[in-house]
Amino acid sequence: MGKKLLTFSLCLFLGMSVALAQNRIITGTVTGAEDGFPIPGAAVFVEGTNIGTVTDTDGKYSLKVHKGTVLKVTFFGMKDAIVPIGTEDVINVVLSIDAVGLDEVVVTATGMTRQEKTLGYASTTVRSDELTKGRSADVLSGLAGKVAGMQISSAGATGTSQKVIVRGYSSLASNAPLYVIDGVPISNDAMGSHGLNNSIDFGNQAADINPEDVESITVLKGASATALYGSRAGNGAILITTKRGSQNEEVKVTYDGSFQASTVLRIPQLQDRFGAGWFYSPDGNPFGNYSMTENGSWGNLLDGRRVEWRPGAHQYNGADPSFTDFSFKKNSLKNFYATGFETNNTVSVKGGSKTTGFVASYGNIYSNGILPGSNDYYKRHNFSFRGNTKINDGLAWLNYSINYIRKDVRNNMTGQGSGGATIYQNIIQYPVNVDYGELKDYKSIYNNADNYYTPYAMNPWWILDHNYSTYSDDRIFGNIEFGLQLTKGLQFITRGGLDVTNYIQKTYTDIWTFNPGSYSDVNGATPENGSYSETSYRTSQVDANFLLNADYTFGKDWSLHGVAGLNVNQRTGSGLYGNLSGVAIEEWASFMNTSGATPTASSAIKKRRLMGVFAQADFGWKNSVYLTLSARNDWSSTLPIDNNSFFYYGVNGSVILTELIPSMKNSVISFLKIRGGYGQTGNDAPTYYTSAYYYLSSAGGGFGKLTFPLNSFSGLIKSSRIPSTDLKPEISTEAEIGIDARFFDNRLSFDVALYNKITKNQIISATLAPESGHTSAVRNIGKIQNKGIELSVGIVPVRTKDWEWHLGYTFSKNNNKVKSLWDDVQEYQIYGLTKGPQLKSKVGESLTTWVDYKINKVEDKSSPYYGMTIVNQNTGLPTYDESNYTTLGKAEEDYTMGLNNTIRYKRLSLGFNFDFRHGGLMYSATKATLYFTGNAEETMYNLRDPWIYPNSVIQVGKDGAGNPVYAENDRPINSFYNVHGLYNNANNYAVYRDFLIDKTYVKLRELNISYTLPDKWFENVRWLSSINVSLVGRNLLMWTPKQGLVDPDNTNYGNDLTSQYGEFFSAPSTRTFGGSVKIVF
Repeated sequence: MGKKLLTFSLCLFLGMSVALAQNRIITGTVTGAEDGFPIPGAAVFVEGTNIGTVTDTDGKYSLKVHKGTVLKVTFFGMKDAIVPIGTEDVINVVLSIDAVGLDEVVVTATGMTRQEKTLGYASTTVRSDELTKGRSADVLSGLAGKVAGMQISSAGATGTSQKVIVRGYSSLASNAPLYVIDGVPISNDAMGSHGLNNSIDFGNQAADINPEDVESITVLKGASATALYGSRAGNGAILITTKRGSQNEEVKVTYDGSFQASTVLRIPQLQDRFGAGWFYSPDGNPFGNYSMTENGSWGNLLDGRRVEWRPGAHQYNGADPSFTDFSFKKNSLKNFYATGFETNNTVSVKGGSKTTGFVASYGNIYSNGILPGSNDYYKRHNFSFRGNTKINDGLAWLNYSINYIRKDVRNNMTGQGSGGATIYQNIIQYPVNVDYGELKDYKSIYNNADNYYTPYAMNPWWILDHNYSTYSDDRIFGNIEFGLQLTKGLQFITRGGLDVTNYIQKTYTDIWTFNPGSYSDVNGATPENGSYSETSYRTSQVDANFLLNADYTFGKDWSLHGVAGLNVNQRTGSGLYGNLSGVAIEEWASFMNTSGATPTASSAIKKRRLMGVFAQADFGWKNSVYLTLSARNDWSSTLPIDNNSFFYYGVNGSVILTELIPSMKNSVISFLKIRGGYGQTGNDAPTYYTSAYYYLSSAGGGFGKLTFPLNSFSGLIKSSRIPSTDLKPEISTEAEIGIDARFFDNRLSFDVALYNKITKNQIISATLAPESGHTSAVRNIGKIQNKGIELSVGIVPVRTKDWEWHLGYTFSKNNNKVKSLWDDVQEYQIYGLTKGPQLKSKVGESLTTWVDYKINKVEDKSSPYYGMTIVNQNTGLPTYDESNYTTLGKAEEDYTMGLNNTIRYKRLSLGFNFDFRHGGLMYSATKATLYFTGNAEETMYNLRDPWIYPNSVIQVGKDGAGNPVYAENDRPINSFYNVHGLYNNANNYAVYRDFLIDKTYVKLRELNISYTLPDKWFENVRWLSSINVSLVGRNLLMWTPKQGLVDPDNTNYGNDLTSQYGEFFSAPSTRTFGGSVKIVF
């Protein structure tokens, strides 16, 4: 298909060349006046027309023009250049620095554009060169650390989800921003299944977009900026603008390619002193606690002696004994992982005729991850065509695009195994004297199911090949826009978009069985019966807008821009689900592979529609004072039918003081603007929250299990959730003020924003008491406040002919607080296990607050033991009170920062991007398991000899008034019974809070070294324009000052509020490094 598209484009170009033979071609180079360096990406066009092009990486351009016309050249941060076209064929243009540099046109809500300097709210635009520096497969990764107030984190390697949160968490239901491409919303569902058991992450849909197709991304943060999106933009909006061709642009072919390797970013740091066993005692037999069957390291001190292990093959099958050194295998866990590789290629064709510009591209990516073999691959193909056509000399126009994406993914499940073991839970449950390399051949008599060395785990190499999930999808999205100039200054625009995805997900866990009387059977191993499930699902989104767009000036001082329109949006989803418990034959993922159970099937469908009318007016006075008023009314099908109309609004303004008071502008102050905004947006409800739904039931008993429908009985059951008949949308009201200041001819810039956001009418499904006959009820609750500060700083310390240095710094601090919930309820649980710390929303505290049972301490301030921990008299371990809770901290970070740097010397450039986060707590099942198995470094305390719990007392009786009497604790934690129990939450509840780890980190997100080859190398090569080569790296370094176990970004709980809980054996992050090349023909 790619070859046909390229051939078509070239033929089209040749035809246009003949038709335009009467025109002549001018060429030239655009450079900067201060440094003389070429300016790539400058817009070069014939003034008063839409005929134009952009300069390439060497600042060169080529354009067909008529004699006597005028050339206009623009670039962000530079003054426009107007050049009359005479008889010369080469026109070089020199641009000087604009002290303001804010005449740049940026995209705003509904796809309209405005000059950046007129905006009354905070927005950030990141251009394509910054987005693609790291050569990531997804475009969102290029935003990390570059936008103040935006958090971006990844669930793991290539193809996994990117979590994007703007200005903190403010909702108990949904915190995802709205994604819009070229004015049309797209779907951004997170694919896979997320949670505690058999979690699998197949990425979110915004990551499908080829980064090489993107011109820029604009982030709208506040409610006054997003009010025109009404019920869908309560959490901000991400506006993606794609690359477009220009009229009369010479056909240009560009190849972008990269090859990168990847390795594990973080391996847990393990203790290296104790080996296999479960009870260590220094008394008696000095080596009496070694165990060949244990999957933990609670045995003896490692002393290097030769010991027998994997005894099953010798004891039960007559094979030779297997021996190993009783010593720490330093790289056992690290060597389990492989070096992954990734290739990323894009070919694009760009050009245009007198009336039409186009861009066609094909991209493919293949990533084979860090798991051995081909057990975690990601394949994606992107086909894209975008065009724009001017009709009747620009009185009407068409913009259109079509994109097709095909993905194929395979990965192993994370989380806790359910119906089959997961890889990441198993590989950290092993004695540190075991070398995983010796277990790789799982068909060997020493490592198979009959004789695997421990009956408490499964061979991870076998899990890799036998327990997995696959995903494949076909996605088509695109849009078409028709515009008509009705009168001078008044346009009619209609825009439609479609986004359709069909996907199939399959999950298979194989049978793990062993023969009766085998080593595994005798030692109590648990067999796995296997399972298979399959989901076939289709999602679609249709969006249509009808707009009137007005642009007028009144005299010299006044301007008015207005837009009014109608929006209709419909989203649907339908799927088939099948499940089989118990398979008969290994390695056959099929519903026919049943051991006797009947596969079950179900289906689901959902549909929602949103209609809205909106209007916005932008007033300007003397190019210095601006006021914007916006309003929207929505009617949502997910709200009660007789009360589904809701109104949203926004107002913002800005005053450019250096324009209003010209005397303020001097050699120090280049630009100064103050701004403010106030607005309201919302989120409507999920489907079926205002009406009941039905599902198929089943019945079980001693006779077995019945699945409906059965004969003539449908077996449909009404949902046990009580719908709401008076449900309202979630409403966010936000105020913000800001200052934008630039100094020293634009060499130093500051942008500061303060905001205060109140979100009310949270939509939840509240749990009900069992005696009510229902499990939950839908309702609106509470009020949540988010307030914070955002700072962006830009510095250009050096700018000469040969050297240029740009520094960017961002700082964000958000504080959220639960102001109220409902009735007299003071807390609401977000997520938690049966025991241990719970993530809750508590009135007066953070939306994501950690609470747990209170550890008993002496509370009598007059006691000499005040504040000391009360321990059990027999075990010496802390006691706790199940009737009282205490706050342990919050999941939300204290603040985040980003540092971006680009240094350029002639044709060589160096860029890097640091991302810093401070504070916040997360639960780590990895740490819990390392404690349990004795593999954590902390378990080496006192070399596991008996010791007394620090700062503790025991109760020795009561006084005459019945008050407890305490004495200093003298009960040691006996090594034989309680050292391992101290680190096991089943014995010592207090240790649960140690499983909360700090999320502080510093990451080197991107590193890029790039060089553009000299022009003279291609002077005699007509078909070649330029070559740029780069060395790139992503996530090369990570520093976590308070823990050395996991990447704090890791989670297997999805991309929303629940992800703040933490990780339950999630996949590790990766570091990636390699090279890339860009060739322009």
